Parts: sequence; C-alpha cells; structure tokens
Amino acid sequence: MLQFNIPRILKIKGISKPFSHFMSLGYSRATASKMSQNALLSVTPEKLERLCIEFNCTPNDLFEYKPNLKNPLPENHPLMALKREEKTAEINALLHELPLEKIRELANLVKEEKEKQ
Repeated sequence: MLQFNIPRILKIKGISKPFSHFMSLGYSRATASKMSQNALLSVTPEKLERLCIEFNCTPNDLFEYKPNLKNPLPENHPLMALKREEKTAEINALLHELPLEKIRELANLVKEEKEKQ
C-alpha cells in the first residue's frame, strides 16, 4: 500500500514539534493536525509541491510503500524503491559514540556538500 510518511521526514529533519512547525508555515489548524498525525489522506499537486519545497525533498521522499502480503510485488518493481527501512535511530547512536573531533569533521563534510547544492 502506498501511503504518506510525513513523520519520517520530520524525524530526519529533526522537527520535534510538527504541529507548531506546520502552523508556523501557515497551514490551517486542521491541516497541521492531520500532517502532524500522519492522517493526511489526499493532497493536491500544489500542496505536494509546497511540502517538497519546505522539506527540500521530492514527492518520493514523502511516500512509503508497504508491501501487501496477499499480493506481493516482485522485488524489482519500481514501487519497491519506496519501501523504507530508515536507520535514523542507528545514525543517532553512531553519532553519540563518535569523539567530538570526528563529529566536527563530519559536520564540515556535510557543510561542504550543502554548499555544492
């Protein structure tokens, strides 16, 4: 099943108060609430574009595919590229274990990559 996975983006982006975040961007209370609770059932192309601009992502980043066990797709089906197995917690744990100097080096690498954009 194809579905929105806004909490994934929020977690990756480090947004801990999603409702407040969406309200600060000018969304209505109802929409901010639905997006915060991952209860958004439909979206217009305009809203999808706005989310992509705000999160600096593509539409594919906002969706997730959960395989249907009764009707599985072949592993090479394009939808399988949207099957997510995020390692956000694992990344946080790895960062926690690094010495400060290595974290500084990593931060510099990230800054360099960002400047290339």
